[in-house]
Amino acid sequence: MSKKSLYYLVKFAIVMVALCGVSICGCLYPFLVSLNGLDKGSEAVMWSQLIFYWLTSIPCFVILGVAWKIASSIKTELFTHKNAKHLKNSAILLFVDSIVFFIGNFVFMLIGYNPFAIAFFMLVIIALIASLALAVVGHYVTRATTIREENESYV
Repeated sequence: MSKKSLYYLVKFAIVMVALCGVSICGCLYPFLVSLNGLDKGSEAVMWSQLIFYWLTSIPCFVILGVAWKIASSIKTELFTHKNAKHLKNSAILLFVDSIVFFIGNFVFMLIGYNPFAIAFFMLVIIALIASLALAVVGHYVTRATTIREENESYV
């Protein structure tokens, strides 16, 4: 696969993930929260839950922006210390966001406003695994960059 086709494929994947994220934030979260809110009748809790989900979705879109930046470097040089730093920072951001998402869902579950807790906790596990994967890839990009620089210095 050429660099150009890889570049377009990765950019397409990022756009598709972003569209899925927008549909989840714009359609699924309000629908799920309204289903729960109709039974309980508390509009304040319903809005706080919806705003919480929207706020915890923001770091995911930031990470997609960083992924777009990294994908843009496919044409020139993918293995750089800058890309490794972006990957490690994204891993930390996703990890922290996952913990905040977990704590918030746990609180909503305790007060009785989260009937979809199991699905959201599975989402937390997926996010933690993705965070670990980002950290590992960031580590290997750092190592690959170091090896490339050492090889270039010998030539």
